[in-house]
Amino acid sequence: MAQKDSTASIDETAAETASGIAGDGHDRLTGKPSTSEIVREYLPLIRRIALTVLSKSRCCLEVEDLVSAGVVGLLSALARYDSGRAVKFRTFAEYRIRGMMLDEIRAMDWIPRSVRTRQEQIFKTASILTCHNGHPPSRTEIAECLGIPQEEVEEAMAMLVPIVSLDEPVAEDDGLATLKDVIPDTEHRDPFAASVSMEISQVLNAALRQLTKKQQRVMRLYYFHGWSMKEIGRDLNITESGVCRIHAQALRRLHLVLAEQYAEYAPPNEGSVVERTEASAHLGSSSSTHTMPKPPDWVRKEMRETLI
Repeated sequence: MAQKDSTASIDETAAETASGIAGDGHDRLTGKPSTSEIVREYLPLIRRIALTVLSKSRCCLEVEDLVSAGVVGLLSALARYDSGRAVKFRTFAEYRIRGMMLDEIRAMDWIPRSVRTRQEQIFKTASILTCHNGHPPSRTEIAECLGIPQEEVEEAMAMLVPIVSLDEPVAEDDGLATLKDVIPDTEHRDPFAASVSMEISQVLNAALRQLTKKQQRVMRLYYFHGWSMKEIGRDLNITESGVCRIHAQALRRLHLVLAEQYAEYAPPNEGSVVERTEASAHLGSSSSTHTMPKPPDWVRKEMRETLI
């Protein structure tokens, strides 16, 4: 009984509000609910309608956006309600609320309305054909059923890509975390590692410029392009053993240049770079089994990435 009295009171207030907005000077009767009270009374209904509309549409709006549009629709219903018609205010308000929400969706939709209408036709046709045939129809079958070219179906379906906001919360219980906070950056590099890699690249390229053109070409073809010694020899018109000698000379030169540049980082009690170089030369002249010094491990590791 109380619910019926409340509904009747709201209907009367809606009629009075409509008359007041129309400008006939009608005052609200004492004891009747105010406009703000009506809005609070209808907020649960507005939210239910918003959730229903949102579930059936493919828009990128939030529920709060539709609720705001629904409140505007409710105020519009208060302004336009005519108690002389045999329609309850609640029924009239639901119509206005839903209509205002749909208008908001259309206004925010980036897809033309004609295309959106075509998409709805495609979905309905696909549903009917699925029930009739027992399996989802192909786009060719949908086009034949609608009597339109298949290209038009393809274009309409291609525009179904949803738009997602990067500021969209990822969880309702954590309002601070958004989508942009959890999407991994595949191109992200550790700043320290990037700085070290850039410095190594600069050092190696500077060292390579001190080689002869033939040595540079051998190093680039071998480390960057992955050529074999035989392929490099064919390209340079020399034997494979000749390529190996050029490669060994280039590595020795790179080793000496880099060792000289980073002499301050060398382990203690190993003598100067000149002393170590002279010792290597002495060993090379006195022993046929002496092997050519190899570049540091980190040089070989970065060689493929930095030889450009």
